[in-house]
Amino acid sequence: MWVEKRAKDNYKFVEQYKDPLTGKNKRVSLTLDKNTAHTRKQAQSALEAKIQQRLLHIKDGTLKHGITLKQLSDEWLKNYHTLVKYHTYDNAKSRTHKIVSDIGNDVLVEKVKPVLLEDYLGSVKYFV
Repeated sequence: MWVEKRAKDNYKFVEQYKDPLTGKNKRVSLTLDKNTAHTRKQAQSALEAKIQQRLLHIKDGTLKHGITLKQLSDEWLKNYHTLVKYHTYDNAKSRTHKIVSDIGNDVLVEKVKPVLLEDYLGSVKYFV
């Protein structure tokens, strides 16, 4: 954790962590009025809680092992349907079904590698 002095007589406490899904470094921060031993200790525990909250999706089982590409696409489409208009959803649905049927309905998501996707996308001229 490190502390940055802000312009308005307060302090920004920052902690960095590595996201296990992306491999990228991410930051969480908290702004407090003082920079004392007590506030540093409070900031450290609050920042750890923020990091644990962000990493919760990995530990709570929402990242499922053994899920197939078909199951994942169906689950995503169900959620996506509530976010967009019908025609946008319909286009995404048809393209998703094409990709899933071309790659394979029963392919495990955890086994899909970037090379497979690059080869597939390189061989497809258009989605219709």
